[in-house]
Amino acid sequence: MKINSISIAIAVGLLLTLLWNCKKENGKNTPTEFVAVINNITDTSADYYGEISSIGSATITARGVCWSKKQNPTVADFIINMGTGTGSFNTTLTGLAPGVTYYVREFVTNINDTEYSKEVTFTTSSLLPVLTSAYITSKSSRSATCGGNITTNGGTIITACGVCWSLSANPTIKNSKTTERGATGMFTSLITGLSVGNTYYLKAYAINSAGTSYGNELIFVIDADGNLYHTVRIGKQNWMVENLKVTKFRNGDPVLNAIESEERSHHATETYSDYDDHENISNKYGRLYNWYVVHESRNICPSGWHIPNDAEWTTLTIYLGGENVAGGKMKQTDSTMWFSPNTGATNESGFSGIPAGVNRNNTYSFKGSCGYWWSSTEYDSTYAWGRYLFNHITKISRNYYDKSYGFSVRCLSD
Repeated sequence: MKINSISIAIAVGLLLTLLWNCKKENGKNTPTEFVAVINNITDTSADYYGEISSIGSATITARGVCWSKKQNPTVADFIINMGTGTGSFNTTLTGLAPGVTYYVREFVTNINDTEYSKEVTFTTSSLLPVLTSAYITSKSSRSATCGGNITTNGGTIITACGVCWSLSANPTIKNSKTTERGATGMFTSLITGLSVGNTYYLKAYAINSAGTSYGNELIFVIDADGNLYHTVRIGKQNWMVENLKVTKFRNGDPVLNAIESEERSHHATETYSDYDDHENISNKYGRLYNWYVVHESRNICPSGWHIPNDAEWTTLTIYLGGENVAGGKMKQTDSTMWFSPNTGATNESGFSGIPAGVNRNNTYSFKGSCGYWWSSTEYDSTYAWGRYLFNHITKISRNYYDKSYGFSVRCLSD
């Protein structure tokens, strides 16, 4: 069969017509012009201004903005739908994470397709890190190991962390500090250059792009022998957490060891003793002192601290709910120290009272079942006020005792 040129021309014309209609149906009806502005960026949100000014001939069925932490976001990611038609719109992207770069595109959907604008990016603001300070885990008279726990990095990399300390409250990185590699989680630092007889204030710190953040303040004390004590705030009072075990007065004068004294029972002799005359017991339980050591005329506590008087013990007792319940809140829960039953022991106050026993007329007793502590207040020329805890009751009791007895001692901040 012979095909003439006229037939070929007609066929080509029909094919071009079909191709034009397809292009018109699938291509020319898509939008072509977008405007995007992002401002008011915070750690969790950003304001978005969008505008669509050219859409072709097809009807828009949906328009809005989509975003993601990855490039080229689509309507399958986070979106805000802003209706139909052309024109401008304002919206706010919320629920964002701090310190994160986001990718954003406008979208327009018609009956044929979804079209996206050119991608824009922004980064949310960082937050300060969140951290806590950690108690000292080992120590000597000149150094201590401590640290912190960074629970949140604020959205950006921790560039440095460590601890800072001072002889004054509220230390900052302008004071003495350590510097460690930054990361979330626990870290430790070795602080050096400490001096005996001082009270130190310490905070963990962490730095990111938003600035420097600090953990809670800890206070620790070093006595004249170089022993280190933690502290706890109970109400408006700061108490040492451990029993005193120093063998010198604040000025460096020695306290006489009762085992070396020729006048062990003499009421006016300032002496200390180790339970059962075993020094290793005092490392854990503290030493036992007669009342003349803790009298207000002598300073056995480090500078800035003193032996609590009877009224200050009463203040503590009242703050913890009164005599009948305060004892349980003050007792250490450690079952290796307190005999069973350690009734009502919660230590919710943080006082951490332990059963160091007593020395009465050179006879040691009650370790494990009770703890006695002196106040600096006299009852009369023979007796002075004290407090005691027992393993089988929740009560803290008040009584007066012979000044020659050997009791535990706690120091209270001035």
